[in-house]
Amino acid sequence: MKCPECDAGLDVPPDAMAGELVTCPDCGSDYEVSKSGSDVELKRAEKVGEDWGQ
Repeated sequence: MKCPECDAGLDVPPDAMAGELVTCPDCGSDYEVSKSGSDVELKRAEKVGEDWGQ
């Protein structure tokens, strides 16, 4: 697969589970694996910020 951000090659393991995170080795973008049957898609992972206890 290709990174949607920088077009670098991404290694998504064949046994990757839905919800697993994959990081691009070139740009560092994080993607969440989404599966529908045998189709594998990547969507940008949500960044969860620190709430500092609030």
